[in-house]
Amino acid sequence: MELTFDASDEMSGVEDVYYSLNGADFVGEKQSPFSVDKEGNYSLKFYSVDNVGNVEGLHSFDFSVDHTAPLTTHEISGINKNKVLAPDAAICLSAVDSLSGVANVFFAIDDGAFERYKNPIPVSRLKEGDGKITYYAEDRVGNAESHKYIGTLSSGANQADGEGEVFDYYIDRDPPVVSFKFEGDYYEGDHEYISERTRVTLSAEDDKSGVQSILYSYNSFLTKEMYDSSFYPEGNSPVVLSYSAVDWVENAAAETDRHFYIDRMAPESKVSFEGPVFRNRDTLFLAGDTRISLNAIDKESGLKSISYSLNDVEAEYEESFSGDFAGENLLEWRSTDHVNNQEDIQSLVFVVDKEGPSIHHHFSVEPIGEKTVRDEKYVIYPSNTKIYIGSTDDVAGEESLKYSVNGGKMSETIPLSGLQPGNYSIDIEAADALENKTTKTIRFSIEK
Repeated sequence: MELTFDASDEMSGVEDVYYSLNGADFVGEKQSPFSVDKEGNYSLKFYSVDNVGNVEGLHSFDFSVDHTAPLTTHEISGINKNKVLAPDAAICLSAVDSLSGVANVFFAIDDGAFERYKNPIPVSRLKEGDGKITYYAEDRVGNAESHKYIGTLSSGANQADGEGEVFDYYIDRDPPVVSFKFEGDYYEGDHEYISERTRVTLSAEDDKSGVQSILYSYNSFLTKEMYDSSFYPEGNSPVVLSYSAVDWVENAAAETDRHFYIDRMAPESKVSFEGPVFRNRDTLFLAGDTRISLNAIDKESGLKSISYSLNDVEAEYEESFSGDFAGENLLEWRSTDHVNNQEDIQSLVFVVDKEGPSIHHHFSVEPIGEKTVRDEKYVIYPSNTKIYIGSTDDVAGEESLKYSVNGGKMSETIPLSGLQPGNYSIDIEAADALENKTTKTIRFSIEK
């Protein structure tokens, strides 16, 4: 760089201009023309002398020689993690110039026109995968920085004509995806049901910045409990469990509500009978054809099954059944609901009676003879004979005893007396308390 001095004198004229640079000895311009090439800060002092020796007062002037362009850098403003940016983050540009100072910073997005940088550049202006920012700065003396680039590998940020800066940024605009799962007893009917043994597992995925936290709450407007491991839900039915997740750039998943019921109660069952039943003190008697029904109710998840064991033979209950064998039987059963709550084992001992009473009879007098009518032998009794009829039952007990004479009307009058001479056929029917019946026919004759 060359500087020239302009001096004038109207009388004798200018003899020379003398100058000193950065404190060096004064020299005349005519002897050594003023020239500065090296970059730096300078302090210049000078004065002029006319041809008759008059000396001008001393002047001074400070200046800088600037050949270097500014240096621009960038940084991220706002939430970011591992070069994953929140949607509201911004890229800030800053430039420095140690000599003349920065005049302007310019940037262009992708292949757009250059703009003067005034405020941070919102990342929302950038493409998701291969966006690129070109930028540079100028100082106050017109030195322009070579173009710089911010972008991904796919954006071509390493340009041959400038200084490329590969910045693998991702703009994370999506919240985590949250999953909800029951581990254990579960049933979906008119509602979702779980048992008190069921755990809830929450998980979340975020393929960019990653999951920062999973939050949940019970029956609350504020989801704030921090999830760290599966848990047993609290509270009584119904339960509303709300859950969400937040990634590392503060994208929050929309809160989701899961409505379900916690079924803590086992079903309640009972036994009923279809057919003759008789109870004597603590003993229950059933007829051979009496059917046994098992019924249960569950007011929440509903009845799933009833299993039973009859005399140690196990089965699933589907329809009514009868006693296994005559004599004492042991029935055990329990019911299960749809979330596998089971009632305590219920039991019943009962006696099956398949036999009717034994019928007995005898005559009040001894027979007086015998005769044969149509190849059938009849014992003959006198007319004053009375007939006594009875029955016994060793299990359920005798309930009724009836008879008919020669096919006539049934009667319960005992003893049977006043018989007229003739041949007789008496049909006897006895029944026990379970309606098991026995019949017997006796034939005889009455003569005077």
